Amino acid sequence: DGNRRMLSVGRVSEVKNTLLLIDLISQIPEIELTMIGSYDSEEYFNLCAAKAKKSVAKIEFVGSISPAELKGMRDSFGYMITATSGENFGHAIIESLSHGTPVIISDQTPWNDLENFGAGWVIPLDQPERWKEVVSLALDLDDIVYQRMSERAIAYVKSKIDVNEIRNQYLKLFSE
Repeated sequence: DGNRRMLSVGRVSEVKNTLLLIDLISQIPEIELTMIGSYDSEEYFNLCAAKAKKSVAKIEFVGSISPAELKGMRDSFGYMITATSGENFGHAIIESLSHGTPVIISDQTPWNDLENFGAGWVIPLDQPERWKEVVSLALDLDDIVYQRMSERAIAYVKSKIDVNEIRNQYLKLFSE
């Protein structure tokens, strides 16, 4: 079941709260979490790997991959999840949403209204029980409800980001 497969894209680091994320999902055996990204500190990575090894959830660290490889993998994941303690923009979040992948994110990103839009969930970091509740709910969504959420994820990005305007700004920037 693809909905059981979750993706976390970003550095394995304290800022991204990797250890907290592993802790939040470690007791949910149905989850398969793939973590993509480099790490800042070998010591922190080793803490995360040790915690993941003790988890009943299946947690895999892939390391860094190319954007093309990531794009090719996205279809096999039901959700993108991050417990980040701060994002200025959150490229991985927007990329996931634009691909139709609903997200489960902390309230420390600029995308705190996406839950109202039906594109995923925004959860405060200090509510571990809410994280577990939402992950369990996400795992149990039926296909029709999930498909609607996927469509809303795409619509959410379109409502927030004018790709043509961004393209025009880049072209203007590089033509000067």
